[in-house]
Amino acid sequence: MNTKLQSIDGFLKTEDYKEASIKSLNDTSGSFILLSFLFLVMSLLMAILVILNLLITFVQTKKKELIVLQINGYSLNQSKRYIYTDTIALTIIGTIFGLIVGTLLGFVCIRAICSGGIIFPTKISWLAIGISVLITFAMVLVMSLFALSKIKKFKLVDLNN
Repeated sequence: MNTKLQSIDGFLKTEDYKEASIKSLNDTSGSFILLSFLFLVMSLLMAILVILNLLITFVQTKKKELIVLQINGYSLNQSKRYIYTDTIALTIIGTIFGLIVGTLLGFVCIRAICSGGIIFPTKISWLAIGISVLITFAMVLVMSLFALSKIKKFKLVDLNN
């Protein structure tokens, strides 16, 4: 058929649709990978800033309570454990909420991106969820250590501030 088409005067060439589709898909997927990486880096930076800000604000709002606890005989470690308990509980709640909302938004985005010839998998990756949960808890732990270092500097005279 290709030779018959090429024998027609003015016909330039034939191109295999499958090869063109694969090339187009490879170009598109490369762009999606780069864009996904950029979104991940920006999300990580935002998460670090937000978590650090929230933890420092949380410690500052609990300042009077922590000073009163230390006056009543709580050690520095017991005071830190009080903040850790709240932080862990809020991190678990936030992680569960984030996983649910993130999964739903992921499905919506995938459906919006999919066009006639491009189909992306929509199965849930438990490995990705596990990694994201571990990264979240690791970030909160590191940020907690930084935020809780301020507790050592609390003094009785700070009770009125």
